[in-house]
Amino acid sequence: MTITETRRRAPFLLLMAMAVACDHGETSALSSPANAPPPPKTNAMLASSPAPSAATKPSSAELLQSASRPSLLADTLKSLPILPELYDLDPGNLNARYAEKLVKGSLDAKNFAIRELGAAGEEAALEILRILEPIVDDPQQFGAISNCAQALSATKTKNQNAVKLLVRALGNPSGTARSDAARALGELKNPLALPALKAAFAVNELSVRKIIVHAIGLIDAPDADATLAEIAQSETIAFEFRKTAMESLAQRPIKNAEEHLRKCLNLPTPFGEAAAFGLVPTRDPEILKKVRAIAVDPTNLLCAAASIQLARIQDYSGAIHNLRSADNQVRLIAGLVSIREGVSSGPPTGESLEQVRAALRSKVNDADLQVRVESIRLLIMLGERPDLAADLENLKSNEPARISQGLDVLTDVMIADPVAVQPIIEKLEAAPLNRKAGYIQALGRLRDPRGVPALLKYLTGGEIQLVENIPLHEYAAIQLSNLGEAGFEALSRAIESEKDPERRLGLVRGLTYFTIPRDGVSALLRRVASNRSDHPEVRAIALRFIPTFEKSAGAAVLKRLLESEPDFGVRKLINWLLYTYY
Repeated sequence: MTITETRRRAPFLLLMAMAVACDHGETSALSSPANAPPPPKTNAMLASSPAPSAATKPSSAELLQSASRPSLLADTLKSLPILPELYDLDPGNLNARYAEKLVKGSLDAKNFAIRELGAAGEEAALEILRILEPIVDDPQQFGAISNCAQALSATKTKNQNAVKLLVRALGNPSGTARSDAARALGELKNPLALPALKAAFAVNELSVRKIIVHAIGLIDAPDADATLAEIAQSETIAFEFRKTAMESLAQRPIKNAEEHLRKCLNLPTPFGEAAAFGLVPTRDPEILKKVRAIAVDPTNLLCAAASIQLARIQDYSGAIHNLRSADNQVRLIAGLVSIREGVSSGPPTGESLEQVRAALRSKVNDADLQVRVESIRLLIMLGERPDLAADLENLKSNEPARISQGLDVLTDVMIADPVAVQPIIEKLEAAPLNRKAGYIQALGRLRDPRGVPALLKYLTGGEIQLVENIPLHEYAAIQLSNLGEAGFEALSRAIESEKDPERRLGLVRGLTYFTIPRDGVSALLRRVASNRSDHPEVRAIALRFIPTFEKSAGAAVLKRLLESEPDFGVRKLINWLLYTYY
């Protein structure tokens, strides 16, 4: 279980599951992987150019047409007809088109439409409601109802008709439609939905009832607190729903929830403990005494949840106590998660800060690499620069295990330090081909622009080298996306200067991983997409990402390209993109 997963599950009773899992020997990384995307699968060239004759030597681009490099778009391009009516595409009416995709679009189109409709807000909600109203009672349209519910939730609409239609969907014969309608009602937080959710809880099947309880917990109304308390206290309701209601009540704003939480304090375990956790923000001395006792009790499966709640009010006593329990992995994890939660709420100060730092320092050389990495990361968050000399020495070793440990520590904490960058560059230059990709990825994960020159030399020129069927220059292009403006400038120059189609393919793929500078990435994708001297597959990669980077403006960009494009295969692709996304 990762620290990130534990954070997400940490509130209250869900820590019980973590404790049970760890007691049964479950282990995994405490730290999330760095934000470096995995290498993508590589496409074959579009089959829009004439096949080479027997007397013609295939180009490097044509050699990409092989079974080992399947085409992402080939099947679509073979079957999709030209759609000339898209010449009349009206970019000003995109919300209506997006709403229609919720009913009859492909999965990609639906996901794209939901994102775009959500960004458009109230204006888009009207179009979604127009689509939802005639189908809301039809069980055969459960997929479309689900899409409409997600899209309405994304718009954050205040439109009362949205609540009315979603309430109607709660009566749809389809369980999927009811579940997604309940989820959307919760996320819209409209108090008008509460009576309908309460009524639906009484009559729905088990899987839907749990979603309804979650939804009630999100409703912005004091009556929701009373409803959750009623469910939690009812001995006739299944344990699972009572637990969900108690967790939701304990996480609601304390101003309205306090009265109801106090009524639950004397409920049996684990409900009474969860009520106490929810009351921690009141700083009631009796409540804090009870929660602190739970936090330091190694026999109590709720010790982790207790220490996390205390840390959120800058009380690190439970976290420090658990972190010092070297013989108990569950409590170690609880201590680290608690400190991270506390730091996220507001860093400790004064004596508390020094105590937290001292507890973390005791773990920077822990035998468990994952505990060590997370301890170092938290110390850095608290303004301390741990001594990583041992890990730098590991990089200089010739022993794979030691090198791997050094890389794991230095790249997982993403410490921008020239003494960390240089040893990795040296290893990259000396490594055999099958090891180079790992060092390239390590340089990207360090997020230090000083790694750009080392990656730049792998972008252009020389023979194309494959590691696990991915070109090495593609690995380098992808990792440049972690190095900000400097990485973008380096990749831009390489794309502009490189002429070999196969190498350009990998470079353009790397470009699609960039998120900054967004305008610069969009402009470069447009240039590649419109360059008729480029191989169609290189252009195809750029075209495929125009909707992602241009959003709704991509419709006009693609239409302009379509109007003047002579290549049949590229025209077919542009039509497919317009049809799918707009």
